[in-house]
Amino acid sequence: MSPITLTMEGFYTYNNSHLSDLDNGYMKFDMIYDPATSTVEAKGKDNAGPFTILGLFDGRNLRWIKKYPTWEWKYIGKVVESLGPNAYYFAGGWGNGTVQDGTFVFTATEPHTIHALVNGEWEGQYLYNSDPCRKDAPMHLCLSVDANSHLVADGFDGVGGFSLKGTINGRKVYWRKTYTSGLAWDYNGDISDDGKHITGTWGTGSTVDGTFTLNKTRGIALETVKKLMPSASHVCGHLEGGCAVSKIDKHDLDKLVVGFQSVKA
Repeated sequence: MSPITLTMEGFYTYNNSHLSDLDNGYMKFDMIYDPATSTVEAKGKDNAGPFTILGLFDGRNLRWIKKYPTWEWKYIGKVVESLGPNAYYFAGGWGNGTVQDGTFVFTATEPHTIHALVNGEWEGQYLYNSDPCRKDAPMHLCLSVDANSHLVADGFDGVGGFSLKGTINGRKVYWRKTYTSGLAWDYNGDISDDGKHITGTWGTGSTVDGTFTLNKTRGIALETVKKLMPSASHVCGHLEGGCAVSKIDKHDLDKLVVGFQSVKA
């Protein structure tokens, strides 16, 4: 089986920090996963500087050493939700030695899959054909694909809070946007080639009342992070089962198998 590229996006946070500080721990990078050896490796950069990653993933457990130029951290987690083939949410803890300093949540998706194209935070604008100069307050929504490949979302705009339910076919999307008041509109659009924009029309049934544009701001929604982030007291322990690994030296492998034994206050 050939190696797979997974786009990793998510947050790490310190045990004594609050979710409002999450931007300080944001990361996005491409990771190479080799199913034949259960190894993962990556290069990236976050607010702390450039880093390399080498570790293991056995289909459930995800463990790696994240090395900066002058220090390193150990990440220990597991799949908390499987979204589809090679699409996951991971959650766990990070730290040094046997002491856990904080927790993390990541999404992992193959580029150009429906989960990579759709899931995340979006914001944008809808316009009126009858009054092209009119601009209502922007839309904000957290869009995702459920287990049945249906589009679902919650969001808000100048009219109020709303939910979305719809479908995706290739790069074409349809959804019905229903406000808490019961008012509803139909949206038809296309996802751009780079997966960063959705443009289309909105109206009722076959009547087109205007156009819309949505821009992707993140591939993982903050509400999802809050839901999946482990509590500060949750300790990620020893590795469950074994992995066939060939690229990790024994010193680093021993660190990953041992896990954490306590949480830093």
